Amino acid sequence: MPVVVFYVSAHGFGHWAQCAPVIDCLQRNDPEMRVCVRSTLPEAELARRLRHPVDYHRAPVDVGVIQHSAVEEDMAATRAALAAFHANWEQRVAAEAEWLAGQQADLVVSDIAPLGFAAAHAAGIRSFALGSLDWYEIYRPFMAADDPIMRQITEAYGRAECLLKLPLSMEMSVFPRQRSIGLVGCRSTASPAAVAQRLPALASCRKRALIMFGGSGTPAFDVERLGDMTDWCFLVPAESEVERGWPANVRAFDAACIPIPDMMRAVDVVVCKPGYGTLAEAWLNQTPLCFIPRDGFPEYPFLRDWLLRQAPAVLMPMSSFVQGEWLPFLEQARLHVRAYPPLPGDGAAQAAAAIAGAL
Repeated sequence: MPVVVFYVSAHGFGHWAQCAPVIDCLQRNDPEMRVCVRSTLPEAELARRLRHPVDYHRAPVDVGVIQHSAVEEDMAATRAALAAFHANWEQRVAAEAEWLAGQQADLVVSDIAPLGFAAAHAAGIRSFALGSLDWYEIYRPFMAADDPIMRQITEAYGRAECLLKLPLSMEMSVFPRQRSIGLVGCRSTASPAAVAQRLPALASCRKRALIMFGGSGTPAFDVERLGDMTDWCFLVPAESEVERGWPANVRAFDAACIPIPDMMRAVDVVVCKPGYGTLAEAWLNQTPLCFIPRDGFPEYPFLRDWLLRQAPAVLMPMSSFVQGEWLPFLEQARLHVRAYPPLPGDGAAQAAAAIAGAL
């Protein structure tokens, strides 16, 4: 029974959105494979995207970036967290290598935690990188290149046998060996009518928008102003009902019952931050985007430029978002004349083939 361990960053949900389809392909092709997931992601979020069981081992694998909200980074807190995580780096790597040996792991895939590659090397097993960004590039604007933490990250990334590089990626030159693959995400097979049957509130809406900001928290905005847009219904993923007092045209739905890709197929526009997971699945499901800026995050310029050149996407100024003045941007996105470009291949199948070929 081959054993593959996935190290998945818990910085938002986008890293898991990249890994889950690959895991699904691996398990579909080899039902005997045992997949372990090492992360601090909520188990409910893992379960939403899995078709087969995995062994979940909850443990911190990286720091990522500390967020105030989906579009506000706290770099001072991030530096402090990095210092704490890397203070005993060699001992952490050794302990992780021992854990891998205890799992009888044959291969590590990391998106995109340096610890996974360092531990795999120490355990004497191969490792693959999967992702569209890396922490070296993200930290570089506010950390010196000769900082010991940056050296540890660089060395760990150098241990990866290959980076399986996704479309819409940063340069990621810290990985010496790279292979470009196609888009990874979930394409819905549900019709909008079928989704509306599962959420009756949709049936009475002429225009529909999905508000989705992932796992880092929705930025504050004037939700009362959404009530003025009577032609529009706004859908919000939530574990419970929408807060009392919100306008009647703002509705919550359970993402465990109606998966996000299905909801994307049923709406006219997705209101979001520009992140890989949302962008990839909007592309796969051909849903226009209305996005807000994320100026403090180094990945943002890459995604913003692609969206404004290649996608049916509209940039909503932060001031308009905060004040709830969304209507002109929603309508512009809904009626956008540009279509998404052709999809660049099945990245999940390509990644799964590369990983299986290394076992």
